[in-house]
Amino acid sequence: MKLQIKVHPSSKQEKIMGPPYEVWVMAKPDKGKANQKVLDLLSKHFVVPKSRIRILTGHTSSKKLIEIDF
Repeated sequence: MKLQIKVHPSSKQEKIMGPPYEVWVMAKPDKGKANQKVLDLLSKHFVVPKSRIRILTGHTSSKKLIEIDF
């Protein structure tokens, strides 16, 4: 399954809302920390291992295309 998400880094809280999916993370967009936190939250939300979630496009953008293998 592919999802288009919008990420809000450096937030005061961590949450996922959607669809359309938006993800708020407390981590700063520095050296991939926010991306890792996004993968952690999506893993918990969809109850799949992090190894089955990957960022296809948007590694340095707030808009990302995510692929989840169920």
